[in-house]
Amino acid sequence: MPGVLFSSGPTWVQFRRSSLHILRNFGFGKAALEDIIEEEIDNLFEHIDQNYLNQSVEVSRFFNIAVLSSLWRIISGERLKVGDPKLEHLVETVSNLAKEFGRPVCGVSMSYPYLFSILHYFGILKFLNHTNKIFDFVMDMISSHKTKHIDGEHPLTFTEAMLHKIHQTHEKDDPFHGDVGELNLMNVLLDLFIAGSDTTSITLNWAMLYMILNQDIQRNVRKELNESIGRQRKAKMAEKYLTPYTEAVIHEIQRRGNILPLSVFHCIQDNDTQTSFQVGQHKLPPKTVLIPLIGEVMHDPLYFPNPTRFDPNRYLSEEENGQIIFKPHPRVIPFGIGKRRCLGEVLARMTLYKFFTGIVQKYEIVSGQDEPITDEAKTGFTRSPMDYRIIFRPIL
Repeated sequence: MPGVLFSSGPTWVQFRRSSLHILRNFGFGKAALEDIIEEEIDNLFEHIDQNYLNQSVEVSRFFNIAVLSSLWRIISGERLKVGDPKLEHLVETVSNLAKEFGRPVCGVSMSYPYLFSILHYFGILKFLNHTNKIFDFVMDMISSHKTKHIDGEHPLTFTEAMLHKIHQTHEKDDPFHGDVGELNLMNVLLDLFIAGSDTTSITLNWAMLYMILNQDIQRNVRKELNESIGRQRKAKMAEKYLTPYTEAVIHEIQRRGNILPLSVFHCIQDNDTQTSFQVGQHKLPPKTVLIPLIGEVMHDPLYFPNPTRFDPNRYLSEEENGQIIFKPHPRVIPFGIGKRRCLGEVLARMTLYKFFTGIVQKYEIVSGQDEPITDEAKTGFTRSPMDYRIIFRPIL
């Protein structure tokens, strides 16, 4: 499968490099991208204030729409408000795709095309069914972009920038050339849907759960934000250094939430220059499937004493002048490590920080059910909380 997530070799190198370059130019870490996310946060707040204020609401898919809406706007430039049938359909399709992708049998069969084909033929896997629905969705958007003039120097969307590069590529064996380039573009968009929306919304679900279970930590986050940022405006990415406690809390949410305990499977390439791959004292032959157990890394008691305890103080230290410093732990790796780190990491980190801080500033997060809420997770490749209900109380 081409694109970034499931590709290797020249296709992976070129599309990953170009995707990151385009996203940076479009606004990774810049005001343009941050402004888009803030507008989508305001849409979420309006939706909460009009429909769910001081009311119990089921949270399992509550954030999917807001997160996917901001991602879709970055990709296409189209703004879809909460309640739009088009957005609802996209959310449902991406959610089904993420669930299917999260099945271990799907992850294993990805490395064995013949097995994947058999499982798909007998209906055991529905990954391609959901993928084709998203392809239909993005193909309409790409076709619309192709009818418009694209300013290659100042693209308005991620898709515009990618199409400009495709139009500028004339070498037939280049993965950006012609129809192959457009197919790769669709797969990159698919990657962003899988890695950039569902995972972020699940992390926000864990964030709200841990704020319910740790009211003192929630109050401390709000206190830091009010004192360092102010109550009347949203925290900016450039000001993260002012909120070390908040950063430590988000870091711990990602560790304990552990939404991908088994990261994306990898396979050792088979080539003429390498007969085996050395990992420590072990030699692994070509075509060996590697399953990164990042959940075990993030819960190793040797590095995280009492690893099941939610404790943001693990990452905080105090300097001689009394200043609190946040230091991320090198073994908290929710986005993986190395060259195969998640393509949407920077976007996901920005979305998570902006949504989390905005919500805690504006609302008190409390349980919306009589039954105790626990941090038990649903079984599956993607680790999400058991369904629970939440109440958003306005901060007066």
